[in-house]
Amino acid sequence: MQVEAIEKHYVTNRQKLCKRMSFRAGSPQSGEDIVQTAYERAIRYRRTCDPLRFDQWFSMLLNNALRDFKRAEMGHASWDAEDEEATDTNCPHYSERILKEILDLVED
Repeated sequence: MQVEAIEKHYVTNRQKLCKRMSFRAGSPQSGEDIVQTAYERAIRYRRTCDPLRFDQWFSMLLNNALRDFKRAEMGHASWDAEDEEATDTNCPHYSERILKEILDLVED
């Protein structure tokens, strides 16, 4: 899937999707945030998309973005890979040498 195809879909469908998500999320700003999140994920995960099933795939991303938004709104934490990467890896129970060996094994 190419970024240009996602961009074309965005230009064509953004207004309609924002309106739909505004009703489901409760405000126009929330609807816009959900749609932007879905398109961000579409660009990030575009290599996993079968171009023949783009509409179904994007619909799944949009619904997941809405679900994540609702969870965050209720105060439930969501998992984010970027947050995990930024986590401090210091552990008081292991020496730095052993911890480095463990991290090297995990990365392989």
